[in-house]
Amino acid sequence: MQPLLSAEKVSYERYYSSVFGTVSIHLARHGCLLLTGINGAGKTTLLKVLAGILRPTRGRVNGRQQHFVGHQLGLHQELTVSENLHWYLGLWSSHLDRPERTASVQHALDRLQSLPLAEQRVGSLSAGQAKRAALARLFLIPRPLWLLDEPFVNLDQASIDLLLREIRAHCASGGAAVVASHALGLADLPGAQRLKLPVKRPLADSESQA
Repeated sequence: MQPLLSAEKVSYERYYSSVFGTVSIHLARHGCLLLTGINGAGKTTLLKVLAGILRPTRGRVNGRQQHFVGHQLGLHQELTVSENLHWYLGLWSSHLDRPERTASVQHALDRLQSLPLAEQRVGSLSAGQAKRAALARLFLIPRPLWLLDEPFVNLDQASIDLLLREIRAHCASGGAAVVASHALGLADLPGAQRLKLPVKRPLADSESQA
């Protein structure tokens, strides 16, 4: 079976210095990979390489049908949460009529218990509320591969537990996820692989497969 994510001997250099080392990743359906490491270890850079936002200095990446949620939430501050999600959904599902888009937006917000935020302007939200609004896009358009950069930052414990359940459910149903975090235990995502950055060992010892 073809993996949802394949990265072969990938590295990224900044000012002629490797950011996270050299990494190979093969992530199949039902797989989950945790990227760990202190701030500055290269987690965000690697995720952007996997998402195709940055081109690797060496190696190659093949990813299929992915969602990427990073530090920049990509929400227009002057629009409501609902308006932001309607706009995003329209980019990818222009065939849906207005009632169908509205139902999809409400369902996505409800998955993260954020339906009460629908008509609030994004600029008026707390950091945690804005994060949940951005994460709701994961449920607007089904995609098998989730790339999540510090998704638990600014969330309270109840929201963290809810998001963890959704990640587990996504992987259990045949999806896959790469989650970058500096404060996540393996017990929260049973069976997940872990890759600590930056990789300083030879490539043969640093490869992670799921």
